[in-house]
Amino acid sequence: MITKMLKGIAVTAIVLMFAGTMAYVRWRNRQIERVESNSTVVETTQGPVEYSIIGDGPAVLVLHGTLGGYDQLQPMVRLLNAGSYRFIFVSRPGYLRTPLSTGGGFEEQADAYAALLDELGVDQVAVLAISGGGPSALQFALRYPERCWGMVMLSANADVEAGNANRASERSGESARQPPRVVTNIVFSDLSSWVLVGASKLLPRQFLTVLVGEEYVEEVLIDPAKRALYTESVDSLALLSRRRAGALNDGAQFLTFTGYPFQDVTAPMLILHGASDNAVNTAEPRHLDATVPDSRFIEIEGGTHYMLISHHDVLAPLILDFLEAHAP
Repeated sequence: MITKMLKGIAVTAIVLMFAGTMAYVRWRNRQIERVESNSTVVETTQGPVEYSIIGDGPAVLVLHGTLGGYDQLQPMVRLLNAGSYRFIFVSRPGYLRTPLSTGGGFEEQADAYAALLDELGVDQVAVLAISGGGPSALQFALRYPERCWGMVMLSANADVEAGNANRASERSGESARQPPRVVTNIVFSDLSSWVLVGASKLLPRQFLTVLVGEEYVEEVLIDPAKRALYTESVDSLALLSRRRAGALNDGAQFLTFTGYPFQDVTAPMLILHGASDNAVNTAEPRHLDATVPDSRFIEIEGGTHYMLISHHDVLAPLILDFLEAHAP
């Protein structure tokens, strides 16, 4: 009796493992098809760069944050209903199909953006950067001022001394505390991303509580546009193995990043930052606003680092008004 029961348990376990494996393989294949069918890789003077374009009109270069890729901000931009702009989404070096060799440093990444624009025949762009895309966006504005007609910094890192003062004592030991390679390989595996994406869709309330704050959970769940934005944004965490090199490089670059001569930025700048953002120190955008000659800082009440989900209806008109005011 016991033997038959154990055999039954073993068979059930094998069947479940097989079914799970097949589900994972199908999901991974769908994600690979999704990211590769919606983008193009072009060979530039700086190396291969992956990009995707939505819309037509004055060009806007869209730079994703850490753990992203060209697909990270596409859901938000689609909701802008901004068909009069040409949004150019880039996978920064180390993400998806843009190799890290194209530009590990933020300066080299800015050069890669300029090289991509050369290939596309685009003279000028505004830059929309979120989170970890901030430093390379600032470098682009500093290195190519004649090509940048505006900047939108959305929950973006500026990583100036003002923002890092309270972390300065920690920095000297951070490099020694980097996790072992075996840990990063597990964390940045496609299997881990399958579990993460699946769990976020099965348990949206729990995930949203962490991402946008408890007071905005119901609003996101009942608003079809915000619910879709959450779901699509989560998909940009798929295929973490193809985002690993870029994410680890971002982390390494931030350890030695001490800020730029922001007073030399000539492009007009809109700085949008959540009052409850616990990922980017509020001192960073405030210092940026105080230093950049032509800037406007708007603090979004209740906004977290993921306010593009909960506050999209607030952010969209601010971004569109800024682009309309400065577009060539």
